[in-house]
Amino acid sequence: MICADGIAQDAITLSTGEYRHAPTPVIAGTLNGTIVYENTRTFAGLFSAPGLGVILSDDLTTTEPFGCEMVSYELLVAGTGGGMFDVHVELWNGDPCNGGVLITGTESDWPDLPANGSPQTLRQSFTDPVVVPGIVWMRVGFSTSTSGWVIAEEAETGHTGNFFSLERTATNLCSLFFFGPGPPFPYSGFWATLECDLPPPPKGACCNDEACQEISESECSGIWRGTGSTCSPNPCEPTYLGFDNRFLTGTFLPIVFSTQVADDIRLSTGALPCELAQYELSVTGTLGTPSFGATLELWTNDPGPDGVISIDDRPALPIPGTRAAFAGIQSDQHTQRLATPTFPSGTVLPAKFWIVVSTTTGSSGPVTAGLGEVGSSEDGYARNTGTWEPGLNFGGFSPTNCPGGTGCTPAGSFRSRVFCYGESARGACCDGDLFQCSDDELRNQCSGRWSFNRACTPDPFEPPCRAPFCPQKGGVIFMDPPDGVIDARQPHPIVDFVPRQGIQVLTVQAPSGADDECFTLCETRVDGFANGIAAVFEGPLGIYTIILDRAITPSAATTLTYEGDGSEGTFIFHSGNVNGDSVVNALDVIVAVDCMEQFSHTQTCSSATLYQLDMDHSGVTNALDLLRLLDLLNGAGTYSRMIGSPLPQGPCP
Repeated sequence: MICADGIAQDAITLSTGEYRHAPTPVIAGTLNGTIVYENTRTFAGLFSAPGLGVILSDDLTTTEPFGCEMVSYELLVAGTGGGMFDVHVELWNGDPCNGGVLITGTESDWPDLPANGSPQTLRQSFTDPVVVPGIVWMRVGFSTSTSGWVIAEEAETGHTGNFFSLERTATNLCSLFFFGPGPPFPYSGFWATLECDLPPPPKGACCNDEACQEISESECSGIWRGTGSTCSPNPCEPTYLGFDNRFLTGTFLPIVFSTQVADDIRLSTGALPCELAQYELSVTGTLGTPSFGATLELWTNDPGPDGVISIDDRPALPIPGTRAAFAGIQSDQHTQRLATPTFPSGTVLPAKFWIVVSTTTGSSGPVTAGLGEVGSSEDGYARNTGTWEPGLNFGGFSPTNCPGGTGCTPAGSFRSRVFCYGESARGACCDGDLFQCSDDELRNQCSGRWSFNRACTPDPFEPPCRAPFCPQKGGVIFMDPPDGVIDARQPHPIVDFVPRQGIQVLTVQAPSGADDECFTLCETRVDGFANGIAAVFEGPLGIYTIILDRAITPSAATTLTYEGDGSEGTFIFHSGNVNGDSVVNALDVIVAVDCMEQFSHTQTCSSATLYQLDMDHSGVTNALDLLRLLDLLNGAGTYSRMIGSPLPQGPCP
């Protein structure tokens, strides 16, 4: 049930529970630290009452990708119906439904809260800070069926995905659900805040053209030269980026003491020749370990015995005059950008070289990154323990849930930049966000992919500028649900059209690294608003979780297509069609009785039969499902009469 005026009944899709009004919250108390996550804007004062034995969990992505020392958290709850209710809260390091683990010491209980319709701000403070990762899941349970968690919009600080987990303790079932179809229904997460004990932001030189200010990186609208850099001497001579890899994964590579690691760098063609002005590398250290020092140096490239530039290359010799040393770096798991001093002109870099780094502790090292925005880097790095060992990597790049989340995989590259004196060449620029190409752009002004001395016609990019990247190498398997499944269950509760129920989360095996746009959806029937894909997550590599805007449409065939090779998976929602034939009729009742007996006694029915037998979505198969099947066949309550209805045909055009 949705109680807010002017909201469509299908505004939020849930498998159970109710949505109720909560008054506008009032936040009391003083802050104990710096807010790293905040989601406190409510829409129509709704809260979710999931029911007894049902637990809600929401993802909270903080502003600190490497984690921080939490000093407090808050959430907003409410209850109706009179009497009292209790709340239990825990923080987890991942989705409790998908491998997450409880963060010890974060459990809290609030008993005897008044169920009078007023919001209750629950705040837990910690005298001894608790170390939490960059993405936290808040897990909340309630003692009554009319109490729940207040729903909020987009997070003001940090981020939350437009989904949540819902656990049913009695049946040990746990699923991921989507909040709603988007605007004008801006639900995205539950009301919550996290505060951490953070150091003040470091200051450094900020260059706006040739003007210099010593301010923090967040205050700098130009090029920030790194922690501790100064404006004397002025580091802001005219330069451009010959290499730029600033994608933040939220992971780093600890270096064994007395070992060097190195990342290969290939300059943009528009940067050649590059006369070195400055370079930088991002590093960090494990929270609570001693401060550390780092030494950086650029090396030339050895292409190996085959003489071809490839993944088996290794560092050859140091480039004279490029060494820089740093001391006293704090191990607080905050990204530290080590910017070298500005080098005198005269050092011309080769097209490919290496940035080599060593640290003074085994708990510190370079921050890992993505594929590179200017120039390129192989998906690999090298390690020197007496001789250089090339070709090490992290298994392929995946940006899903970056920074710091499950499935975020670096590209075997370090987070670094190289500046060259002068002005870069011109060429075609493919905007990384809009997929639009423009001619005669300077390399240092292009925010996406760039091609030296080329025009947009014909398209010089591979993959093309105006198309998503959909690799074709590798098979496609529609894992759960499988291709061709027939969902015979109820489309919604018998007395109301909401919440919509049915298949809403799909698991697909496909080539790794595909863009979200590589997956498309169509349905043979539009019921209310058109269905679509709300989110795509890759993790582990090559396994995609696809969340739809809502459950697939009843009496329709829904087709998911992978555009890389045109593979299609079709899922049919035909309530009452237990035996999966061409029509719903009395035979479905006979098959249901036979299979329910078999399922109950011998456990030989396959797991797929739950799509045919669990009519009420309870997670178990019993006589109540047989009664619900009769309701579906005869059109009881708010159901359409299904007996005699033909099997929906697919795939859709």
